[in-house]
Amino acid sequence: MPELRNINVGDKLEPIESEPITLKWLKKYAEISGDQSMIHLDQEAARESGFSNIIVHGMLSMGIASRLLSPWFDQCVRESTFSVRFTAPLYIGDRLIVCGKVIDINHKTSTIRFIVNGRNPSGKLILKGTTELSLHQ
Repeated sequence: MPELRNINVGDKLEPIESEPITLKWLKKYAEISGDQSMIHLDQEAARESGFSNIIVHGMLSMGIASRLLSPWFDQCVRESTFSVRFTAPLYIGDRLIVCGKVIDINHKTSTIRFIVNGRNPSGKLILKGTTELSLHQ
């Protein structure tokens, strides 16, 4: 993880790629989160709701996306904000490929703002958003 003084607006983060999302993963997430909506667990229910397959929980996708920032956490005081907009569903069996870049640096407050994008393997944008980290200095 580079020091704040060596980080520049436009610097890209090393992309990450999740493992394929499995039904086992979705069932475990549903149990932990309490989101038992059948569109996340049952193919028939997902299709009846207009989806082509079981869809991944949005917050699970967001959690995967946050892994992009894990190399920064050893210097991070806190993640100040992380907001995303879901632009398309991520389906069971898909991987989420997440990339990002630095869009703002505040040296007075030691904060860095990033843009984050998540795509499926065919390149379709699944989520986009921003996050801000406050760093130790």
